[in-house]
Amino acid sequence: MQFNLPVSRQYGNVFVHGNAGLTIYPSVPLDSGALRPIASRTHALASPFVAGSGIWRVRPMFHLMLESTAAFTDTVTAPDTTERETSVIVSPGFRTGWNRGDTQIVVGIGAPITRAANRSTGGFIVYGSYELPFWR
Repeated sequence: MQFNLPVSRQYGNVFVHGNAGLTIYPSVPLDSGALRPIASRTHALASPFVAGSGIWRVRPMFHLMLESTAAFTDTVTAPDTTERETSVIVSPGFRTGWNRGDTQIVVGIGAPITRAANRSTGGFIVYGSYELPFWR
């Protein structure tokens, strides 16, 4: 089960989005690496998270973005033992698009930086979408 509380606000050409939530796994079997799952032993896990983004509309079809998320993930590590790992991702990027009649082409680039388990890693994301009209 997952619960989310999203919020958004516009300030001129700046858009701010936030999301807080909780993922609940009511019955997770014991399985930690070398340990085999034991059907009769289960744990309930709850993993909260928060996320946010800021988007600056530099031009109508060019946006600078800064997105971030923090997840606090529960895992079963041994019988009657759970641990919570924190991971934080910050991703600066941009997106641009072109209107073609009543459709839109959007491309974006991001450079996510992840901090988890006392280690930082970087990445690169390129995405694209072809947006069709929702209603005619």
